[in-house]
Amino acid sequence: MLSAIRRASVPAMAARLRVVALDDYAGGFKNSTACQRLQSAGHNVVSVSDALRGQELVQAARDADALLLTQQRTAMPRQLLEALPRLRWILNTGRNAAHLDQEACKERGIRIVQGSGGNAGPPCEMTWALILGAAKRLVENNGSLKEGVWQSEPCFSLHGKTLGVHGLGSIGSRVAKVGAALGMEILCAGRPGGRGEAAAAAEGFRFVSKEQLFREADVLSIHLKASAETQGCISTADLELMKPSAILVNTSRASLIQPGALVSALRAGRPGYAALDVFDVEPLPQDDDLLSLSNVLLTPHLGYSTVESLKEYYEEVVADFLSEFGRS
Repeated sequence: MLSAIRRASVPAMAARLRVVALDDYAGGFKNSTACQRLQSAGHNVVSVSDALRGQELVQAARDADALLLTQQRTAMPRQLLEALPRLRWILNTGRNAAHLDQEACKERGIRIVQGSGGNAGPPCEMTWALILGAAKRLVENNGSLKEGVWQSEPCFSLHGKTLGVHGLGSIGSRVAKVGAALGMEILCAGRPGGRGEAAAAAEGFRFVSKEQLFREADVLSIHLKASAETQGCISTADLELMKPSAILVNTSRASLIQPGALVSALRAGRPGYAALDVFDVEPLPQDDDLLSLSNVLLTPHLGYSTVESLKEYYEEVVADFLSEFGRS
């Protein structure tokens, strides 16, 4: 595993700090201009392409002066921070910092360079890629076509169907507008009296109860923010309300669904299909029950991981870090 750690070409003796980029799965940071900027400034940059956990993570990060995190791929609890005595900087991309123990960072004198970037476009695109892929059974038909079978799986039209959007924020509202453009009826649910209800009224979408949303949607897309309040807010009882022909799409957070509920629901046939980009454990373990199901389309959390988005995330935190480091 640790052989996947790639060292930058900057000589160690010339480096000012050792910067370790964790969970750099596809080398998005290693190949970025932001990485080049750190190297040009004399820092020793290390890219870790594997998702290391436990003692392997400690070993990879123990000599780091700074860690660069891509979104919430790696949590930074107190126990881990205490095992990294040299750590003085965390470069945290994106605007979410719930995975950082900020109190422990403060106590240990670790400075957090917090990103603020985020673009609703790529998650909306990913949501629709999953919806269309599921409705048209693209993966199944692609696989059978390559094996010589013509049109092995029937697909259905989205025009005239009902799209349910659970959470009408910046991403959910975009998803809803695309659905409306395709001729779908739009149902929305969320906190009564909140901004989502007002946004639905402004767009001419129907704002309904959670129960009605799950019962009537042909495609139900989840766009709630993950928080202590919303954790596990979608239950087995909610999923049991869905049509056997319905598709559940989740590009938000797996924690919104009660543990085990979706696998049980898919096995029971309500909903009949799911398309997922997010999981309780990422990367998805090879023994996860989802991988054994035939009525699910899975992608490895691609919703935010576009070349353009990652470039924005990395350049923002690296520029801020270099500025702060120069003043420290």
